[in-house]
This record gives sequence, structure tokens and C-alpha cells, in this order.
Amino acid sequence: MKHTMSNKNQSLGLIHILDDNAIQKSLIARILATEKIETAGHDSWEDFCFSYCANRSFCLIANHDLYHPSMFKTTIAQLGGNSKVLPAFSSMQTEMSDIQVPVILYADQPSAHDVVRGIRSGAVDFLEKPICPNSLCTAVRMGIKQCEEIRARESQNAGFRAKTEQLTRRERETMALVVKGLSIKQIAASFGIGLQTAAKHRARLLSKMKVSSDAQLVQLLYSRKESRVYQETC
Repeated sequence: MKHTMSNKNQSLGLIHILDDNAIQKSLIARILATEKIETAGHDSWEDFCFSYCANRSFCLIANHDLYHPSMFKTTIAQLGGNSKVLPAFSSMQTEMSDIQVPVILYADQPSAHDVVRGIRSGAVDFLEKPICPNSLCTAVRMGIKQCEEIRARESQNAGFRAKTEQLTRRERETMALVVKGLSIKQIAASFGIGLQTAAKHRARLLSKMKVSSDAQLVQLLYSRKESRVYQETC
């Protein structure tokens, strides 16, 4: 069941609704339609997984009764120090490690325990039926924002990894010493090579990392603390 709307806000992305109750799915879809948000309804996890599109799927709204914590794994969202966790699906028909969307849960008179567990597992919000339209739209926009931030971060990390993969072993070793604050003279002494040779290693390093100074290189590395290359060099 898919509710498609051609509208100027389509950049908000696709919002998935997981519920085996067709009336509830339709109600949520109608609420979001007032905000010009495209939705797709699913009766099962499998249906959602087959419909998921990395470039367009931005949030999942799920009936708590169909929520199974064992189907989720939590990962730290790389949001510049934000420790909020988001669910990522695993072990389904497709490569589920590629599926990562914020989740909004809802239920009919949920217990405090259910709400706390849902939020701790990474849910953006836990809504009570009958769902308040304003609360739902607010939660969805929060979920979209989180998804955009995560994907922007992942895109930046992919670019960073592509640069570091071009580095030779010596250039990686040079980068490690630059991060530790060593001068070109100290780097040359550490490697037992001449100043000109050490300078060439550093120049190639800066060129491949697309920075113009040691300070910019250090800043770039510290902004990517989660990367494997950063951990190896530091």
C-alpha cells in the first residue's frame, strides 16, 4: 500500500509505515499528506525491507506490537559528538547492514516500561493512540533531520576514506607524526632520511588529503575520529 503525492516538498523523502491494520496505516498517511510527505505502508518487516531505498527512505513509523528489539542493532550516530543511537536493521532478505533509518513507535496505551525501552533502543519518539497529528508531524520531521545528518556524515566519511586509501605506507607514517606535532626536521630524523625527502613525503600527503597545511590536516583528522585510518595513525 503506497500513498504517492507529487509535490514540491518531495525532497523530504519517503516515510514508511509498518502496521498490519490498514485503517491505521491510512490514517497516518492522511495526516502526513497534509504536510505533503510521501508515505508507503507495509504489513510486515519483510515488505518494508524489500521496499527500502537508501536514497529515499528517511524514517519508519512502526506499531509497537510489531516491534521486535532482536531485529535491531544500535549504532552510534556520527553527529559531531551526539551520542544518540539509531536503529539499524539486520539479517533480512537484503544486506540489512545498509538499512539505517530513524524509527517512531506508537501503541494503544503503552506502558511506561514500553516507552522507556523504545526510547532507549533509539526511537525518535513513542506516540500514544489516537495519534496527535501535530506530535506525529513533529516526530517525523525530527526523524528526517536525523537521517539527513547521518547520511551527510557518512558521505563525508566516504570521501575521507577515499583520500586515505591513496596514501602509501610512508605517507601514513608521516601523517601520524604530523598529528603528533613533529616538525619536518623531526620527521626526517625519525625516518633517518634527508629534509628534502621528508618534505616530499609531507607534500604528497597534503596533496592527496586535499589540504594546504599541517594545521588543516590535523583539523581534518580530528573531525574524523571514528575512522579506522585515524585510529591507526593516532
